[in-house]
Amino acid sequence: MIAVYIDLSMQIVYSDGINGGFMSYSFYSFLHIVAIIVVTMSLAITSFQVYNGANKGDIKCKKGLSIAHGIALLVAFVAGFGLITKGGFSFSGSTWIYIKMVCWVLLGVYPVLLYKQVLPRKMAMYGLIVILAVAVYTVVFKPM
Repeated sequence: MIAVYIDLSMQIVYSDGINGGFMSYSFYSFLHIVAIIVVTMSLAITSFQVYNGANKGDIKCKKGLSIAHGIALLVAFVAGFGLITKGGFSFSGSTWIYIKMVCWVLLGVYPVLLYKQVLPRKMAMYGLIVILAVAVYTVVFKPM
């Protein structure tokens, strides 16, 4: 399928969507990586504050961190599905996609686990590192 759009220089651009263009694989990859960086930063800041003894009401910039976390999770989700589509992957036989979705859900509920102190304070940072390591390993090596 060929997409037609107007770029910033007001010229008409024809793109197949895979090799170039606005909604290309590279664009989705960029969005996905930036969103994961924002999610990681917001969770790392929250985890660090909880690790240092802050309670739910004591966390500085809680509203801003929650907003950044939520928007970045949504962008990562949409861009991830764009990458699956543009990369030609399918859900059948791709267990790594389901593992990544579980990691995404865990990253989504991680602030609640921190605020409700389900995780011990000392485990706040380590849990985040483990979830991210599993997600990166899964997408790089695609084990199943």
